[in-house]
Amino acid sequence: MEQLQRYIDQQKIISQINRVGTAADSHKWVELEEVFTDKVWLDYSSLSGIEGSEISKKDIIHAWSQFLPGFQATHHMITNHEVDIIGNEAQATSKVLALHYLPNQSNHNTWTVAGVYMHHLVKNDGKWLIDQMTLQATIIDGNNDLPQLAQESRK
Repeated sequence: MEQLQRYIDQQKIISQINRVGTAADSHKWVELEEVFTDKVWLDYSSLSGIEGSEISKKDIIHAWSQFLPGFQATHHMITNHEVDIIGNEAQATSKVLALHYLPNQSNHNTWTVAGVYMHHLVKNDGKWLIDQMTLQATIIDGNNDLPQLAQESRK
């Protein structure tokens, strides 16, 4: 029975991690509230150069809701999960490929980020929630001006 519960927990953890990408891509911001703890250590420094910090889930969701809809489409594929569970805590490592698409005058319409996500989750009232999320970007390719163009398209 213990092995079965471990398998169930692993699947719930993977589902929560995958929901980050699918909810962000489909702009289901309310759904994102169900995957994070109230405060999250967020580190995208390998992409942005800005040091990681603790931030409220509401601030994460607000920032993403202002940024991602500026693209015509995004596709965050999170896969190859490795999950280690110790009690009510879990560490997970996943591969990520994030495609951002926005037609523009340059005809360089895509910006792609690939790398590794590292998540820490805690089990609270039977539900796994993400309390740490770090991206180690290994590939940044395409039109690096696209994030700025996406922000400008929202104005």
